[in-house]
Amino acid sequence: MSEQKPMTKRVHDQLVQVLAEMHGETLKVQESVEPAEGLVLYAFDDAGYHCEAAVYPLNERAVTIRVAARLGRLYVGYRKALRWLACNRAGNSVGISLGASALSRQELWVCTNRVTMPDDADGILETLLDVRSELERLCVGLNCWFPQLLEGSDLSHLEEHADKEGDNGLRAILNSPKGYPQWLKDNPDSAQESDPRLVVEVLGWLGRWEEQLEWLDRSWEACPSAERTDQKRAIVLFRKAKAMSRLGRAQEALALADEIRKLLNEEERTTLGALTASTLYQLGRHEEVLEKLQSARFDAIPRVWFWRSMAHARLGQRREAGDTYQRYEEGIGVDILGRRMLSEVLPEEDETMAA
Repeated sequence: MSEQKPMTKRVHDQLVQVLAEMHGETLKVQESVEPAEGLVLYAFDDAGYHCEAAVYPLNERAVTIRVAARLGRLYVGYRKALRWLACNRAGNSVGISLGASALSRQELWVCTNRVTMPDDADGILETLLDVRSELERLCVGLNCWFPQLLEGSDLSHLEEHADKEGDNGLRAILNSPKGYPQWLKDNPDSAQESDPRLVVEVLGWLGRWEEQLEWLDRSWEACPSAERTDQKRAIVLFRKAKAMSRLGRAQEALALADEIRKLLNEEERTTLGALTASTLYQLGRHEEVLEKLQSARFDAIPRVWFWRSMAHARLGQRREAGDTYQRYEEGIGVDILGRRMLSEVLPEEDETMAA
Protein backbone atom coordinates (compact mmCIF):
# COMPACT_ATOMS: atom_id res chain seq x y z
CA MET A 1 0.00 0.00 0.00
CA SER A 2 2.83 2.40 0.86
CA GLU A 3 4.26 1.87 -2.64
CA GLN A 4 1.13 3.53 -4.08
CA LYS A 5 1.63 6.70 -2.08
CA PRO A 6 3.30 9.71 -3.73
CA MET A 7 6.99 9.90 -2.87
CA THR A 8 6.45 13.19 -1.03
CA LYS A 9 3.81 11.53 1.17
CA ARG A 10 6.01 8.55 1.98
CA VAL A 11 8.90 10.75 3.08
CA HIS A 12 6.47 13.09 4.84
CA ASP A 13 5.17 10.20 6.97
CA GLN A 14 8.72 9.33 8.01
CA LEU A 15 9.50 12.97 8.78
CA VAL A 16 6.39 13.33 10.95
CA GLN A 17 7.23 10.16 12.87
CA VAL A 18 10.73 11.44 13.67
CA LEU A 19 9.44 14.91 14.57
CA ALA A 20 6.78 13.44 16.85
CA GLU A 21 9.36 11.28 18.64
CA MET A 22 11.60 14.30 19.19
CA HIS A 23 9.00 16.95 20.01
CA GLY A 24 5.84 15.13 21.06
CA GLU A 25 2.69 17.19 21.48
CA THR A 26 4.53 20.48 20.90
CA LEU A 27 4.65 19.67 17.18
CA LYS A 28 2.07 21.71 15.26
CA VAL A 29 0.79 21.99 11.72
CA GLN A 30 1.62 25.50 10.55
CA GLU A 31 0.32 25.23 7.01
CA SER A 32 -1.38 22.41 5.14
CA VAL A 33 -1.05 22.83 1.37
CA GLU A 34 -1.76 19.34 -0.02
CA PRO A 35 -1.96 16.90 2.90
CA ALA A 36 -2.72 13.95 0.63
CA GLU A 37 0.58 14.65 -1.13
CA GLY A 38 2.46 15.16 2.13
CA LEU A 39 2.95 18.87 1.47
CA VAL A 40 2.51 20.11 5.04
CA LEU A 41 4.60 22.66 6.92
CA TYR A 42 5.25 21.73 10.57
CA ALA A 43 6.32 24.03 13.39
CA PHE A 44 8.18 23.17 16.59
CA ASP A 45 10.61 24.70 19.07
CA ASP A 46 14.12 23.34 19.44
CA ALA A 47 17.04 24.65 21.52
CA GLY A 48 14.98 27.76 22.29
CA TYR A 49 14.30 28.62 18.65
CA HIS A 50 11.21 28.42 16.44
CA CYS A 51 11.70 25.82 13.69
CA GLU A 52 9.85 24.69 10.60
CA ALA A 53 10.13 21.50 8.55
CA ALA A 54 8.49 20.28 5.36
CA VAL A 55 8.90 17.99 2.38
CA TYR A 56 9.11 19.41 -1.16
CA PRO A 57 9.10 17.66 -4.57
CA LEU A 58 12.47 17.37 -6.31
CA ASN A 59 12.39 14.74 -9.08
CA GLU A 60 11.17 11.21 -9.77
CA ARG A 61 13.79 9.63 -7.51
CA ALA A 62 13.95 11.87 -4.45
CA VAL A 63 12.41 14.76 -2.56
CA THR A 64 13.85 17.60 -0.48
CA ILE A 65 13.39 18.03 3.25
CA ARG A 66 13.86 21.61 4.37
CA VAL A 67 14.35 22.53 8.02
CA ALA A 68 14.53 26.23 8.92
CA ALA A 69 15.03 27.94 12.26
CA ARG A 70 13.96 31.46 13.13
CA LEU A 71 16.71 32.55 15.50
CA GLY A 72 15.05 35.84 16.31
CA ARG A 73 14.79 39.54 15.60
CA LEU A 74 17.21 42.36 16.37
CA TYR A 75 15.89 45.88 16.56
CA VAL A 76 19.45 47.12 17.12
CA GLY A 77 22.71 45.55 15.92
CA TYR A 78 21.16 43.54 13.09
CA ARG A 79 23.92 43.99 10.49
CA LYS A 80 26.62 43.11 13.00
CA ALA A 81 24.73 39.97 14.03
CA LEU A 82 24.15 38.99 10.40
CA ARG A 83 27.88 39.32 9.68
CA TRP A 84 28.74 37.26 12.78
CA LEU A 85 26.26 34.57 11.78
CA ALA A 86 27.62 34.43 8.21
CA CYS A 87 31.17 33.85 9.46
CA ASN A 88 30.06 31.39 12.12
CA ARG A 89 28.24 29.21 9.58
CA ALA A 90 31.14 28.93 7.10
CA GLY A 91 31.56 25.37 5.82
CA ASN A 92 28.71 23.99 7.88
CA SER A 93 25.70 21.87 6.94
CA VAL A 94 23.37 24.53 8.35
CA GLY A 95 23.56 27.88 6.56
CA ILE A 96 21.95 31.31 6.59
CA SER A 97 18.49 31.66 5.12
CA LEU A 98 18.10 35.21 3.90
CA GLY A 99 15.29 36.82 1.96
CA ALA A 100 13.45 40.10 1.55
CA SER A 101 11.08 39.32 4.42
CA ALA A 102 13.87 38.45 6.87
CA LEU A 103 15.80 41.58 5.93
CA SER A 104 12.82 43.89 6.28
CA ARG A 105 11.95 42.42 9.67
CA GLN A 106 15.59 42.34 10.81
CA GLU A 107 15.39 38.63 11.51
CA LEU A 108 18.02 35.91 11.57
CA TRP A 109 17.17 32.55 10.00
CA VAL A 110 19.23 29.43 9.30
CA CYS A 111 18.23 26.37 7.29
CA THR A 112 19.32 23.06 5.85
CA ASN A 113 18.07 21.32 2.72
CA ARG A 114 18.44 17.54 2.46
CA VAL A 115 17.86 15.48 -0.69
CA THR A 116 16.07 12.41 0.65
CA MET A 117 15.11 9.03 -0.77
CA PRO A 118 12.12 7.10 0.60
CA ASP A 119 12.71 4.82 3.59
CA ASP A 120 15.54 6.88 5.07
CA ALA A 121 14.22 7.59 8.57
CA ASP A 122 17.72 7.32 10.06
CA GLY A 123 19.00 10.01 7.72
CA ILE A 124 16.07 12.27 8.58
CA LEU A 125 16.76 11.84 12.29
CA GLU A 126 20.44 12.69 11.83
CA THR A 127 19.50 15.83 9.90
CA LEU A 128 17.24 17.04 12.70
CA LEU A 129 19.86 16.20 15.34
CA ASP A 130 22.46 18.12 13.33
CA VAL A 131 20.16 21.16 13.23
CA ARG A 132 19.66 20.91 17.00
CA SER A 133 23.42 20.69 17.58
CA GLU A 134 24.06 23.78 15.47
CA LEU A 135 21.30 25.73 17.21
CA GLU A 136 22.79 24.89 20.60
CA ARG A 137 26.18 26.16 19.41
CA LEU A 138 24.68 29.33 17.97
CA CYS A 139 22.81 30.03 21.19
CA VAL A 140 26.07 30.57 23.07
CA GLY A 141 27.39 33.29 20.78
CA LEU A 142 24.09 35.00 20.07
CA ASN A 143 23.18 35.30 23.75
CA CYS A 144 26.64 36.57 24.59
CA TRP A 145 27.30 39.10 21.85
CA PHE A 146 23.68 40.04 21.11
CA PRO A 147 21.73 39.97 24.40
CA GLN A 148 19.15 42.25 22.77
CA LEU A 149 18.01 39.40 20.50
CA LEU A 150 14.29 38.65 20.68
CA GLU A 151 14.57 34.88 20.32
CA GLY A 152 12.56 33.15 17.63
CA SER A 153 10.39 30.98 19.87
CA ASP A 154 9.48 33.93 22.10
CA LEU A 155 8.72 36.07 19.06
CA SER A 156 6.45 33.41 17.59
CA HIS A 157 4.57 32.93 20.87
CA LEU A 158 4.09 36.69 21.25
CA GLU A 159 2.81 36.99 17.68
CA GLU A 160 0.40 34.09 18.25
CA HIS A 161 -0.85 35.71 21.46
CA ALA A 162 -1.33 39.09 19.74
CA ASP A 163 -3.32 37.47 16.92
CA LYS A 164 -5.41 35.30 19.25
CA GLU A 165 -6.27 38.11 21.67
CA GLY A 166 -6.51 40.83 19.03
CA ASP A 167 -3.87 42.76 20.96
CA ASN A 168 -3.01 45.63 18.61
CA GLY A 169 -0.81 47.24 21.27
CA LEU A 170 1.43 44.21 21.51
CA ARG A 171 1.45 43.89 17.73
CA ALA A 172 2.56 47.52 17.42
CA ILE A 173 5.31 47.01 20.01
CA LEU A 174 6.61 43.97 18.13
CA ASN A 175 6.61 45.81 14.82
CA SER A 176 8.43 48.89 16.13
CA PRO A 177 9.30 49.04 19.82
CA LYS A 178 11.74 51.97 19.65
CA GLY A 179 9.12 54.55 20.56
CA TYR A 180 7.77 52.53 23.47
CA PRO A 181 10.27 53.72 26.16
CA GLN A 182 9.51 57.35 25.29
CA TRP A 183 5.77 56.66 25.41
CA LEU A 184 6.23 55.29 28.94
CA LYS A 185 7.97 58.52 29.98
CA ASP A 186 5.34 60.72 28.33
CA ASN A 187 2.45 58.78 29.87
CA PRO A 188 3.41 58.04 33.48
CA ASP A 189 -0.13 57.11 34.52
CA SER A 190 -0.40 54.51 31.77
CA ALA A 191 3.13 53.36 32.54
CA GLN A 192 2.05 52.54 36.08
CA GLU A 193 -0.55 50.16 34.66
CA SER A 194 1.88 48.51 32.22
CA ASP A 195 3.08 44.98 32.86
CA PRO A 196 6.65 45.45 34.16
CA ARG A 197 7.68 42.12 32.64
CA LEU A 198 6.79 43.31 29.14
CA VAL A 199 8.60 46.61 29.68
CA VAL A 200 11.69 44.71 30.87
CA GLU A 201 11.64 42.61 27.71
CA VAL A 202 11.20 45.57 25.35
CA LEU A 203 14.02 47.50 26.99
CA GLY A 204 16.19 44.41 26.61
CA TRP A 205 15.39 44.18 22.88
CA LEU A 206 16.58 47.77 22.53
CA GLY A 207 19.68 47.38 24.68
CA ARG A 208 18.42 50.05 27.11
CA TRP A 209 20.17 48.48 30.09
CA GLU A 210 20.00 51.44 32.49
CA GLU A 211 16.24 51.72 32.11
CA GLN A 212 15.86 47.95 32.25
CA LEU A 213 17.47 47.91 35.71
CA GLU A 214 14.75 50.20 37.04
CA TRP A 215 11.98 48.08 35.56
CA LEU A 216 13.52 44.84 36.80
CA ASP A 217 13.11 46.21 40.32
CA ARG A 218 9.50 47.12 39.50
CA SER A 219 8.83 43.63 38.12
CA TRP A 220 9.95 42.09 41.41
CA GLU A 221 7.92 44.57 43.46
CA ALA A 222 4.84 43.76 41.35
CA CYS A 223 5.30 40.03 41.90
CA PRO A 224 2.72 38.65 44.41
CA SER A 225 4.25 37.51 47.69
CA ALA A 226 3.17 33.92 47.11
CA GLU A 227 5.17 33.82 43.85
CA ARG A 228 8.40 35.30 45.25
CA THR A 229 10.46 32.12 45.13
CA ASP A 230 14.24 31.91 45.32
CA GLN A 231 14.29 30.78 41.70
CA LYS A 232 12.38 33.83 40.46
CA ARG A 233 14.53 36.12 42.59
CA ALA A 234 17.67 34.55 41.13
CA ILE A 235 16.37 35.16 37.58
CA VAL A 236 15.69 38.83 38.29
CA LEU A 237 19.10 39.31 39.93
CA PHE A 238 20.83 37.47 37.09
CA ARG A 239 19.27 39.82 34.54
CA LYS A 240 20.28 42.80 36.66
CA ALA A 241 23.84 41.51 36.87
CA LYS A 242 24.02 41.08 33.09
CA ALA A 243 22.66 44.59 32.53
CA MET A 244 25.18 46.05 34.99
CA SER A 245 27.97 44.16 33.27
CA ARG A 246 26.87 45.66 29.93
CA LEU A 247 27.01 49.10 31.52
CA GLY A 248 30.55 48.50 32.82
CA ARG A 249 29.37 48.34 36.43
CA ALA A 250 31.39 45.19 37.07
CA GLN A 251 31.77 45.58 40.83
CA GLU A 252 28.00 45.79 41.30
CA ALA A 253 27.48 42.85 38.94
CA LEU A 254 29.98 40.80 40.92
CA ALA A 255 28.18 41.59 44.18
CA LEU A 256 24.90 40.45 42.62
CA ALA A 257 26.55 37.22 41.42
CA ASP A 258 27.49 36.47 45.02
CA GLU A 259 23.89 37.13 46.08
CA ILE A 260 22.54 34.89 43.33
CA ARG A 261 24.90 32.10 44.36
CA LYS A 262 23.22 31.93 47.77
CA LEU A 263 19.86 31.25 46.09
CA LEU A 264 21.08 28.34 43.97
CA ASN A 265 22.05 24.75 44.66
CA GLU A 266 25.52 23.43 43.85
CA GLU A 267 24.63 22.26 40.34
CA GLU A 268 22.89 25.51 39.41
CA ARG A 269 25.85 27.59 40.57
CA THR A 270 27.88 26.33 37.62
CA THR A 271 25.81 28.57 35.34
CA LEU A 272 27.26 31.61 37.12
CA GLY A 273 30.79 30.76 36.03
CA ALA A 274 30.88 32.82 32.83
CA LEU A 275 29.15 35.82 34.43
CA THR A 276 31.55 35.86 37.38
CA ALA A 277 34.53 35.47 35.07
CA SER A 278 33.48 38.33 32.80
CA THR A 279 33.02 40.71 35.73
CA LEU A 280 36.37 39.74 37.26
CA TYR A 281 37.97 40.27 33.86
CA GLN A 282 36.45 43.75 33.59
CA LEU A 283 37.96 44.53 36.99
CA GLY A 284 41.41 43.43 35.81
CA ARG A 285 41.50 40.50 38.24
CA HIS A 286 42.81 38.05 35.65
CA GLU A 287 44.40 35.54 38.00
CA GLU A 288 41.11 35.28 39.86
CA VAL A 289 39.35 34.52 36.58
CA LEU A 290 41.51 31.42 36.16
CA GLU A 291 41.15 30.53 39.81
CA LYS A 292 37.35 30.78 39.75
CA LEU A 293 37.15 28.72 36.53
CA GLN A 294 39.68 26.09 37.52
CA SER A 295 37.18 23.34 38.29
CA ALA A 296 36.47 20.77 35.57
CA ARG A 297 32.74 21.24 36.18
CA PHE A 298 32.96 24.37 34.02
CA ASP A 299 34.54 22.58 31.04
CA ALA A 300 31.20 21.89 29.34
CA ILE A 301 30.43 25.64 29.13
CA PRO A 302 32.02 27.06 25.93
CA ARG A 303 31.98 30.63 27.21
CA VAL A 304 34.15 29.63 30.17
CA TRP A 305 36.91 28.65 27.74
CA PHE A 306 36.70 32.14 26.20
CA TRP A 307 37.30 33.89 29.52
CA ARG A 308 40.07 31.46 30.38
CA SER A 309 41.70 32.37 27.08
CA MET A 310 41.35 36.13 27.65
CA ALA A 311 42.77 35.83 31.19
CA HIS A 312 45.75 33.81 29.97
CA ALA A 313 46.39 36.42 27.27
CA ARG A 314 46.30 39.28 29.77
CA LEU A 315 48.79 37.40 31.94
CA GLY A 316 51.15 36.97 28.98
CA GLN A 317 50.55 33.21 28.74
CA ARG A 318 50.29 33.11 24.95
CA ARG A 319 50.29 29.36 24.35
CA GLU A 320 47.65 28.75 26.99
CA ALA A 321 45.56 31.56 25.52
CA GLY A 322 45.66 29.96 22.08
CA ASP A 323 44.89 26.47 23.35
CA THR A 324 41.93 27.55 25.47
CA TYR A 325 40.54 29.75 22.70
CA GLN A 326 40.64 26.74 20.39
CA ARG A 327 38.55 24.80 22.91
CA TYR A 328 36.08 27.71 22.93
CA GLU A 329 35.57 27.62 19.15
CA GLU A 330 35.20 23.85 19.24
CA GLY A 331 32.04 24.48 21.23
CA ILE A 332 30.69 27.52 19.42
CA GLY A 333 32.20 27.60 15.92
CA VAL A 334 34.08 30.48 14.32
CA ASP A 335 33.63 33.62 16.44
CA ILE A 336 34.90 36.73 14.67
CA LEU A 337 34.10 38.97 17.63
CA GLY A 338 35.92 36.70 20.07
CA ARG A 339 38.92 36.54 17.76
CA ARG A 340 39.02 40.32 17.54
CA MET A 341 38.98 40.67 21.33
CA LEU A 342 41.79 38.15 21.73
CA SER A 343 43.93 39.71 18.99
CA GLU A 344 43.61 43.11 20.65
CA VAL A 345 45.08 41.67 23.85
CA LEU A 346 47.92 39.68 22.28
CA PRO A 347 51.01 41.31 20.69
CA GLU A 348 50.87 41.51 16.90
CA GLU A 349 53.29 38.65 16.33
CA ASP A 350 51.01 36.31 18.29
CA GLU A 351 47.75 37.15 16.56
CA THR A 352 48.02 33.96 14.47
CA MET A 353 46.93 31.88 17.43
CA ALA A 354 43.45 33.37 17.07
CA ALA A 355 43.32 32.78 13.31
